[in-house]
Order: sequence, then structure tokens, then C-alpha cells
Amino acid sequence: MEFLYQLLIACFVVFYLPVFFFEFFYKKKYKGKLLQKLGWVRYNFKSGTPTIWVHAVSVGEIKAVSQLLKQLKSKYPSSTLIVSSITETGHAEAKKVTSFADHHIMLPIDFRSTMNRMLQGIKLDLVLLVETDIWPNFLKVCKKRGAQIGIINGKLSNRSYNRLKKIKPFAKWYFSSLDFLLVQDQVYRSRFLNLGFSSDQVSVIPNLKLDDIYPALDPHELNALKSKWGIREKCVTIGSSHEGEERALLKVIKPLLAPPYSLKILLVPRHPERLHQVEATLKKMSISYGRFSQNETLHDNQVLIVDVMGSLRMCYQLAQIAIVAGSFTRKVGGHNILEPLWYKVPCIYGPYMHTQAQLVHLVKESKAGLQLNVGDLKRNLEELFKNNEKRAEMGARGRSIFDHASGGTQATLTFIQKKLVGKSVKL
Repeated sequence: MEFLYQLLIACFVVFYLPVFFFEFFYKKKYKGKLLQKLGWVRYNFKSGTPTIWVHAVSVGEIKAVSQLLKQLKSKYPSSTLIVSSITETGHAEAKKVTSFADHHIMLPIDFRSTMNRMLQGIKLDLVLLVETDIWPNFLKVCKKRGAQIGIINGKLSNRSYNRLKKIKPFAKWYFSSLDFLLVQDQVYRSRFLNLGFSSDQVSVIPNLKLDDIYPALDPHELNALKSKWGIREKCVTIGSSHEGEERALLKVIKPLLAPPYSLKILLVPRHPERLHQVEATLKKMSISYGRFSQNETLHDNQVLIVDVMGSLRMCYQLAQIAIVAGSFTRKVGGHNILEPLWYKVPCIYGPYMHTQAQLVHLVKESKAGLQLNVGDLKRNLEELFKNNEKRAEMGARGRSIFDHASGGTQATLTFIQKKLVGKSVKL
């Protein structure tokens, strides 16, 4: 199995490197992080008491564990806390919301030699993987460095589960470095048990995203921003959009940009490096737009492209309705639909939410959002804007989710502390 994995990684590199260098030189992606991404950096990690490595794929996962990591660092002030991610946006978010960590790095390509070089000379106590991002060579080297390894806030989509069931010997090898799994619900627990984990290895703990801290603007700030940006009655935030979604969504919504609705849209692409592509789409569709980074507004524009990292939650607060994208394209599978609900803003999301199944269950159960195909979007937006009472009820139900399903951060912290006690780490 190991040989097969090394072969797959090698094939991936051969085919992906041209794309990678195109993104680096043409799209200016990974600026200043090229050597990290290729694994050509030698780190000098100092072993604290304890030394904890947390790996989170990207922005959503980083946000989900930020409060846990803050409490962990507070409990163990002499610890060394290392946070890694694999995307440029995730790395930037990690540096922002976990500024208290000792190191922030981009995890390189998963070659055994690369991981040996990166981890040379460090003793690890604990490695925590957020959700389910497994890199076997990285984990096997961590295990040699003395680490206990576990998944926190774990999940396993039905699609991934069905694939892994067909290749159980590979799945067993793939997960072989894991000592424990803390998963979001009983469905995920059952899937991991069916793949060969023992019942004492897999525990259910509430989703950490329900404990995330959502900063809120005070009413004065909110009104000042609305006035500055030209937001009047009807505003929709389209959050975390991916390639192809802007055109598909705006094609349907475009009639609402004209009177009597005169809808204004805050458009927040998931990846800022796609800005020129998004602009080209709006130009082709003859939709007037401005850019947040250039201090432009919605006064004379129909769309404001919010091209500054960390602005999504502010934009959700400025809108009456949120459309959470990444859910209208099969290749992404959804993003965090809880974010607008914290601000009592009803959310609309698409049919492709296979990576966020538990969040869909919570939102559907509370009737705080609508899962729609693109073709149904215009009619439902019109109905929601006509019915202020229905919007308010949906918003209130969405906020109530957080009152009934939180507590995952404290439960995860308690579990981690027990693991560290087992390794004789003292406060």
C-alpha cells in the first residue's frame, strides 16, 4: 500500500507541477510561500511542554478550531503550538486568528523525505487533524517523533465513505497512524467503525463550528457602513463563490437588480486571486460593479466585489439574505452555512453540500435556510423580500441553533488534556 501511495504522489506531482508554476508565476498564487509549498525550507522547531501540531486544510477549518487553540495555549503557556494548512487563504487566516501560535506553515507535498527534513530534530506530543485531512507520510514521521495522532471535529462524507469501503485494505493503511477520532455525530462514527476502527477509538463531540466566535458590528457601525456603501433596503451577500458560480447565480438574479427591487449584491469570492476572472464575468454580463479594496461603493454599482480577506462575516451582517456558495458546484461540496445564521440572516445554499452534511441537517431541522437549485433562486428571493415576517422567523430560528448544540470546544479540550496527562505533560 505504501508503494502505491508513493507512486500516486509522484504521478500527482508530475501532472500538477506545471499547473502549480502557472498559478505561481501568472496568478501570483503562493507569493512568498513557494519554498514552503515545495518543502525546501528547513525549520527550527523548538520542543515546548507540550509540543502540539494542528493541521487544518483551509479557512473554515481554521476558524472552527481557533477558540480551542486559544484555550489550549492558555492552559499550556509553555507549549509549542504549530499550525499548518495547505491553502494560501488558510495560511493567511491561520496567522490572523491564531496569532498566539508559535509557528504557521504551509504543509508541503507529502513525500517521506520532505516530511523527514521538515520535522528533523523535533519531539511531538500531539498531532491534531481538523475534520479529515490525512497525509500518510506526514503522520508516519510524526508518529516516529513520539506523537499521539487524532482527528478533531471529524467527518466523513457519504461519497468518501463509499469509495473507501471499496478499497478497505488501502483505507486501513491510510488511517493506520490515527490513535483516536472525535467526530461530529453518530452517522460519522458509524462510518469510521465500519471501516475498521474500534468503538473506544471513536467518540462523538458537538461540531466546533457551533462554538466559533462571530464578531458583530454594533448598530452604529452597521448603519454607517450601509450608508457609505449605498446599501438601502434589499441587499444579498453571495459568500465564498467559486469558478462558474458567479455567472450561474447572477444570470438568475440579474432581473432583480433592476426596479422595483433594485437589489444590491455584496460578492465575496472564496479565492481573491480569481478577482480578474470575476471582473471579466461581470463585464460580459453588463453588470456594474465596484471593488471594496479600491474604496468603491454600491451607490452607482449593482455589485460590490469584496476582495479583502476576512470581510465575509461583516458582509453577512449588512445583508437581508445570504447565499452561501461553494454549494452550487459539485467539485466543492459546500461551505459553512452557519455563519450568516449567527447574525439572524436567513441563508440559501445549493444542492451540493456533501462535505457539510451535518450543518445541512441542523439548518433543515431548524428551518433557518433553504436548499435550492439555481433555477429556483429568483422566485424564492422575491418571496423572502416580500415577506419580512418570514425572514425574521428564519433568522431567529437560525440563531437558536447555537443555543442548543454547542459545547464541542470544552469537550474537545477536556479530551486533549487527558491525552496529555497520559504523556506526563503537566500544566
